[in-house]
Amino acid sequence: MPLNPFPDPQTYKIIGAGMAAHAELGCGFLEKIYRCALSVEFERFGVPFAIEETLRINYKGRVLQDHHGRSEGAQRDHDQGRGPLLNYLKASGMRRGLILNFGATSFQHKRMVLG
Repeated sequence: MPLNPFPDPQTYKIIGAGMAAHAELGCGFLEKIYRCALSVEFERFGVPFAIEETLRINYKGRVLQDHHGRSEGAQRDHDQGRGPLLNYLKASGMRRGLILNFGATSFQHKRMVLG
């Protein structure tokens, strides 16, 4: 049995779900197709999830805007998603996040953890 490279089982399941969706669909579909496929895979893998979760961004005690906590474009390179992910983590108070890239011929992922 291969060693789990991630210390938290949820990350391992999320990446497994992404790999399963990419293996079935390949690359080239719109982001909404992968979002739907991930919903199916998250249910299969037992990963709790919400689609289009609203992220309220506060600035000096005021809500600036409602923004969906995701980055547009399934074709986006996973290195380009680092900045938006860091912002989402800071705004949400969460410590870890994943960038999943379905746009390449092989599935790519990047895990980020705030210190």
